[in-house]
Amino acid sequence: MPYEPSRLRQAILAFGDPRQVAVEFRRENWFNDEIQALLSELGAVFCDAESPHFQLTGWVTSSTGYMRLHGRHRWYSYNYSDEELKELASKACQMETSGAKRVYIFFNNDYEGYAPANALSLIEMLK
Repeated sequence: MPYEPSRLRQAILAFGDPRQVAVEFRRENWFNDEIQALLSELGAVFCDAESPHFQLTGWVTSSTGYMRLHGRHRWYSYNYSDEELKELASKACQMETSGAKRVYIFFNNDYEGYAPANALSLIEMLK
């Protein structure tokens, strides 16, 4: 989608309750103060996605924090190390400090089955 903040606003508002809309960007030009402010104003959830192309931003634009983990160096088949999981746990805590009442963390589908083990390890670190 081309960079059109007004179109993004219209799309989010079309759902009725912007607080129930999550937005994930896949183009670098969307990661700026204007878009962060727009999402915050509407209360829409920013999906903070990590991938070989993007690092987590730490943005919290609503009462919900949302991290989607595609893998740091490889798409869809990535086994996060304990050190990387500790970083993710720290980011989740920072989201809470930034106003998130809930933080959802999803390990993206991976065909080698690393996601369940990574999720269980992260849960232990967050206890």
